[in-house]
Amino acid sequence: MIGSGALVDGRYRLESIIGAGGMGVVWAATHERLDRKVALKQIPLVVPGGEPAERIRARTLREARITASLNEVDGVVRIANYFDDEHNVWLELEYLDALNLAELIQATGGLPPAEVAWIGARVARALAGGHELEPPVQHRDIKPGNVLVSRDAAAVKLSDYGISRRDGDPAVTMIGAIHATLPYAAPEVVREHFTTVESDIWSLGATLYHAVEGRLPYGDHDSNQSLIEAVRAADIQPMGRAGPQLGPILERMLVVNPASRIDADTAAEKLERIAAPLGAQTRTHLSHYRPHRRTTLVHETVTRPTPEPVAPQRKRGRLVALGALVLVVLAGLGVGIGAAVAAWPGTEVPPPTTAPAAPPTNAAIPGLPAQVGYVALANPSPDVDPCRLADLPALKALGEITVDPGANFASCTVQIQKGSSVTAALTIEVGDGNTPTNPRRPAIDLGGITLLSGATPTKPGFGCYTYLVLADRSQVEVSGYYPARGSSDDYDRLCSLADTGAAGVVRQIASGNAVPATEGRGAKIALGGLDACGLLDRSLVPEVTTAPSPGYNRWSCVLGSSKEGAERVEVNLQFRTQFQPTGTIGAYRVRQTSGASEYGVSGCAVYVEVVHQAAVAPGRSEVVRFGSFGQAAYDDQCARAQKLATAAVGRLPAPS
Repeated sequence: MIGSGALVDGRYRLESIIGAGGMGVVWAATHERLDRKVALKQIPLVVPGGEPAERIRARTLREARITASLNEVDGVVRIANYFDDEHNVWLELEYLDALNLAELIQATGGLPPAEVAWIGARVARALAGGHELEPPVQHRDIKPGNVLVSRDAAAVKLSDYGISRRDGDPAVTMIGAIHATLPYAAPEVVREHFTTVESDIWSLGATLYHAVEGRLPYGDHDSNQSLIEAVRAADIQPMGRAGPQLGPILERMLVVNPASRIDADTAAEKLERIAAPLGAQTRTHLSHYRPHRRTTLVHETVTRPTPEPVAPQRKRGRLVALGALVLVVLAGLGVGIGAAVAAWPGTEVPPPTTAPAAPPTNAAIPGLPAQVGYVALANPSPDVDPCRLADLPALKALGEITVDPGANFASCTVQIQKGSSVTAALTIEVGDGNTPTNPRRPAIDLGGITLLSGATPTKPGFGCYTYLVLADRSQVEVSGYYPARGSSDDYDRLCSLADTGAAGVVRQIASGNAVPATEGRGAKIALGGLDACGLLDRSLVPEVTTAPSPGYNRWSCVLGSSKEGAERVEVNLQFRTQFQPTGTIGAYRVRQTSGASEYGVSGCAVYVEVVHQAAVAPGRSEVVRFGSFGQAAYDDQCARAQKLATAAVGRLPAPS
């Protein structure tokens, strides 16, 4: 098996996987003869349930030839070599130390309009270079994951021409099919099953919409079919952040009639007029953000029906005859219905698999299905409801249960009671997380979800953790703990509770192949639209130099490290039991608490109440928590937390 350190073709020394998709992986490698850093794309010739080897060779050779034809086009990732061996086809590509735009959106929550224009103008110029060739080259998969922004903020590159096409090329992808990323697809792709160079313009407009608005252009959908209907109807949601300069340009790119859209050159010219280089905040994210990237190859699995003959058609001289439609949803909570395209540099997701109607039990945890289809949290939705992840019938077998939202907007707590006392509680929280160390058992691979466990609890009262790692590396944390007591004899019960809860979460996801959501839940959370990192004035904490790390849906933000003794500040948007205030900041009721923290240092938190009666959590308030942790004394930590809270209240809604 090829791995890190292997020498390929006698010249390329593999270093690490920097991306993976349904058709291949991309390695960072060194060309030892030239002492040059390269990206090496590996496409296996033998894929379980996949295409024949010769078809893979033909498709990859076509990708190489099309990419090579664009080597003189500025803004396109260049190709330097194509070769194959007994087991793989390889492409040597230009290496760029970069985030892709999807990762940059995830890090920032959305970019300023002028910066989006700066990125978009460069992509439009790259597209124009392909559209103006003879015959024209269609990219056909413009999306944030295929736009690379260098970490030094100097370059923008368009990558992955894996499903691109030149007019007149013979079909070597699956006959009668088009691969597309549904949230960025033009209406004609669904309505009439064809693409033109104008379809690239729509997809670029949708990509820039996502970059500036921080959300998908077609909005959130709880099923593939509703998303397909939104694409067919061109149901683009109104823009709120694009502004008076960028908004009209995007509208010209998102015209339903392909013949009425502006072309790539015109789009580039208009974007260049309003563009500004990436600002300091965005450059900080580019330098410091370390996204979760899948580091294994996920094979595509496709059911291939026998196609009916398709009569070629022509539209505006650039139409590609495509026949039946296969769409791949590679973003948000959607689940695809076709074959995935290889991603580079590695944040795209694999095609789904369908969970069997009656999955066998996985012996590792009672009640755990053996296989689960693809699911992701890459594009957070405020309507995702953690409480719907709890399998209540399974938990009711343990005692009387009470369900309410957890302290954080992205969590839920289930209290389990026997008699008059609460005996245990289960907490479920969605978001990103780190790989746990010293796990109490090996990882469990369910084919679409991996289960990891935390370390065996070592102190009375501590919780026991099980983590679900989804396809895009996001996590669901499930913890069992005792609210008021605990002893060493209780550890096994805690871990059993965490596993029972985790198995229930897997079943809930598998039943709908998505993380459950409650329509309108986000709208009921008054603070749900706030950006926790945006409430943090970093100039007030110059001693903490790390980049801010946003949590799920940007409802939390961490600046610093959880390592023992490290300085750390946090902002969390929370549901909190209504409290007696210890003071006020302006018109806001405030409560301050201090003491030892779980980070091994002193800590202090200031809670600012904004909503006294939370709609989603009766008897709770909506608050913003400002926490400060470090080696300094409690009074110093409280002064820092108070200072952060005071600076932020001007950006909060009026108290209610």
